[in-house]
Amino acid sequence: MADATAKAHQYAEASGRSLGEVLLVTEDTGAGPVVAYEAVRDSAVDFAAGSVPIRAGSADTKVTVSVVWSLE
Repeated sequence: MADATAKAHQYAEASGRSLGEVLLVTEDTGAGPVVAYEAVRDSAVDFAAGSVPIRAGSADTKVTVSVVWSLE
């Protein structure tokens, strides 16, 4: 958001206008639903008992935010 705001101020200034109010904010992660195929195939998983295995690790996520401002 800070980057979007800074760029919006630059564009507004370059056009001789001032930045107005935010009209729209959208977010796109590019990710669809996550399905745990391995857990479904694992006959040792007892979903009724609330036992769901979680593997250690990390994941990188990229989020694109688009913001639309009015110009004054």
